[in-house]
Amino acid sequence: MCLSGLGSGPYFAALPKAQKWREALAVHPSVREADAPGYNDRLRRFMQNKGGVLAQLDEVAV
Repeated sequence: MCLSGLGSGPYFAALPKAQKWREALAVHPSVREADAPGYNDRLRRFMQNKGGVLAQLDEVAV
């Protein structure tokens, strides 16, 4: 699943509702099958180029 490691860090520990939503969403077949080949790499590059918070979280998760 795309960027699944982002939810495992301390950043979402204080957000139990967000964590439950993430877990519930992850089991849906439409979500699990949505990743196109190479999507994770393209998304990571996009986030790094933007320099946002998600890029910083991704660096810690990887």
